[in-house]
Amino acid sequence: MKTSFLKTIIITAWISLLIGCSSSKESVIPPVDTTIKEVYESHANASGQQSMRLAVQRPLLSKELNMDAYTLHNTPKPDYKLLPNPTLYMFVSSKLSRDRSPIPAFITEFKMYERDEYALPHEVSINWEQK
Repeated sequence: MKTSFLKTIIITAWISLLIGCSSSKESVIPPVDTTIKEVYESHANASGQQSMRLAVQRPLLSKELNMDAYTLHNTPKPDYKLLPNPTLYMFVSSKLSRDRSPIPAFITEFKMYERDEYALPHEVSINWEQK
């Protein structure tokens, strides 16, 4: 039983080897002076895929119509609300520097939080812009 299985594997390997060696390099690899476009067109003509070639030459539909992914897939665009990050103002009074030169008073501003944060569409029901 094992010998017949081994013989089948050996025969299959030899047949595969003979079939693989029966083709020539010229039939598989195109000549050096052939361009990629010529190879593509000959393949498209041989398999009857003219429509595929025309689709490659046309620009994409989304660029053609200036549509975004939400419009293309008919999904609602999420509305992310900017959470409030108030600007704080600080008054710095006049003073003398270490070398005794005067520094005038000034007002500086900074945000309460380091960066602006956005809420997910379902997290905020208050319209912050109206307040």
